Amino acid sequence: MATYLTRRQEEFCRQWFKSKGVARKAYLAAGYGVTKPHVADVCASRLLTNARVRAKIVEIAMLVKQ
Repeated sequence: MATYLTRRQEEFCRQWFKSKGVARKAYLAAGYGVTKPHVADVCASRLLTNARVRAKIVEIAMLVKQ
């Protein structure tokens, strides 16, 4: 399934798996800059509600299972 994401969104999805689902770590590792840690939590949470981001995470999960 083709998903249209920004480079950072795609990197967030990859980092989400590398960090074993720790959204803050994935958000920061994807290159997003924040001034306070709780801002990373909020923004990462918002990214996880994005349907395209969720679809990419599901796609990656299916590839990892194989």
